[in-house]
Amino acid sequence: MAGQSEHLNISKSSIFAAIDIAEDELGAKIFNRTPTKGVETTNAGKRFLAIGHRLKEAENDFTQAVNELADRPPATLRIGCGPAFGGLFLINVIKIFMTQHPHVHIVLYEGWTDELEKWLIEGAVDVVIAYDLGFDQAEEVLPICRLPPHAVIGNDNPLAEQAYVTLEELSEQPYILLEPQRVANFHMAMFDIFAKRPRIVLRSRSSETVRSAVASGLGCSILHMKPFGDRKTDRQPFKRIPIIDDLPFATLVIADMYGAKKPKYLLSLIDTVRQIFLDAGPAEFSVTAPERMGEVLNVAPK
Repeated sequence: MAGQSEHLNISKSSIFAAIDIAEDELGAKIFNRTPTKGVETTNAGKRFLAIGHRLKEAENDFTQAVNELADRPPATLRIGCGPAFGGLFLINVIKIFMTQHPHVHIVLYEGWTDELEKWLIEGAVDVVIAYDLGFDQAEEVLPICRLPPHAVIGNDNPLAEQAYVTLEELSEQPYILLEPQRVANFHMAMFDIFAKRPRIVLRSRSSETVRSAVASGLGCSILHMKPFGDRKTDRQPFKRIPIIDDLPFATLVIADMYGAKKPKYLLSLIDTVRQIFLDAGPAEFSVTAPERMGEVLNVAPK
């Protein structure tokens, strides 16, 4: 008892008091104390101690499992993202992440802001990568980069020969609207401030459809990002042209419900996303005037 008292840094009286409480709960003696033999374990005490050892082993197993959960990603990692992000950059992220965590199965839940926010709050996804047009209920929203709007114009359109265009010029063209409500509202608000609303000839929830419509000559549109890594994916009969007006940038963010207590695998994913944009450089994935390129990666935590 004296040795355990010193080892545990607990007084001997506290140890004896704990034994008395345990014996009262058990309804039997755990130890016999005699002057000649000292303290001996009773048969009931042996059973009690055997159960205690199993409980201690279970505690150790639990602690080890919790530590592994913090260090090791789950069997399936569920990422919510904008519909076009897979082809734009996320495949690059996933490829790097899976070299670090080869046993992870990744599922992409592709949707727009309202859907992504709902999935995040309900726990249907582990993390969301999207434009920051919502996510007020997320525990943390980390900015990755800022993406300026640029014009997408068919090669046969005279505007395609210009180095820059203005919203006033785009407002005179038939317009292809990327229609998820928050994106559409963001784009139309820019026209309301800097020009007038264009004549909308087609609405679509797919940025790929928007690009195809522009390439076919149906009209012009506005997007924020171009694919990087494999540039062949962006070789279509249209031009991406900077808009000269001082327009607000869209911010690419990673939102989660972990806040400051993120597991290590999620921190690894965030670092991977940040690094591919840093390594690529703004000109690889954004379209803007050279003097504004410095603003693309100039982001501050929210």
